[in-house]
Amino acid sequence: MRGGSQRITASGVIGVSGKPITLFGLTILSGADAGVINVYSGTDATGTLILPTIQGSANAGKILELPAHGEHFPGGCYIEFTSGSTTSVVAHYEVLSTA
Repeated sequence: MRGGSQRITASGVIGVSGKPITLFGLTILSGADAGVINVYSGTDATGTLILPTIQGSANAGKILELPAHGEHFPGGCYIEFTSGSTTSVVAHYEVLSTA
């Protein structure tokens, strides 16, 4: 297994599109308005909504910690920026090694 972090500044896939991933936490950075994100299982916003309406804090960062075992996304993980002024999201994850 290998872990890592990925920063995104617009809606997008975490890790490799369509590949299994376990998410352990998110850090949401917002501007003047508290940003709102949704987290889907899959490769886009048509997937299953797993973590709906996560709201950041205006002009600050917000840390979302998931259970110790994480949240597993067998078909990939997609984060959608929905409203407010989310400037970036940092996802902390682990993937199974294919080597």
